[in-house]
Formats: sequence, structure tokens, C-alpha cells
Amino acid sequence: MPFRTAQRELAFFLGVEAAEASVRHITEQAGAAEVEALLAQRPESLSGPEVQLLSLPNTEKSQKEN
Repeated sequence: MPFRTAQRELAFFLGVEAAEASVRHITEQAGAAEVEALLAQRPESLSGPEVQLLSLPNTEKSQKEN
């Protein structure tokens, strides 16, 4: 929902008058807090092996082609 629409909805349903910039600022703060909470709750990543192998079959030149 656009910030201007949210401003109008607040005024209509809750009787709260707020500037569009205030609605934007508060919404961005709430979003940043939600991101922090989600990042804090996520599990640690499993560490992978130190060395990984990538095998591509049929990519080596045959020794018999010389």
C-alpha cells in the first residue's frame, strides 16, 4: 500500500492524522526492526567441507588422440 494511502487509512479508520513522511519513516523503522529480528532468529549456517570437488565427465582429452 502506498504511504499516502496508508496515511488516509489511518485518518479514516483510527482518526489519526499523520504526515506522509511520518508514515514512511515509522514504516521503514518497523521494517528494519523486523529484519533484525528475523536475522537474529535464523539458525547458524552449516559449514561445508574445506575442499569441494567439481567433476565434469567427458571433458578430459583422451591420451590416445595424440
